Amino acid sequence: MRRLYAQHSDIYTVSELCGLFGKSKQAYYKHDADAYMRRMAMEELAVRYIEEVRRNDHGTGGLKIWSV
Repeated sequence: MRRLYAQHSDIYTVSELCGLFGKSKQAYYKHDADAYMRRMAMEELAVRYIEEVRRNDHGTGGLKIWSV
């Protein structure tokens, strides 16, 4: 639905698109917030992992970490 809204925001409102899919505006925005929090949690996990790897082996470069 996000892609549909991005393509047609000049024609349809969020409310209209939510109505088409039987969802509330609240559900639409909550999903957006939940997705943002999941992405932030994954980034935090990745940063902690990289910091731990670098702490244990200072010679490990970004390419090697990326391949793991």
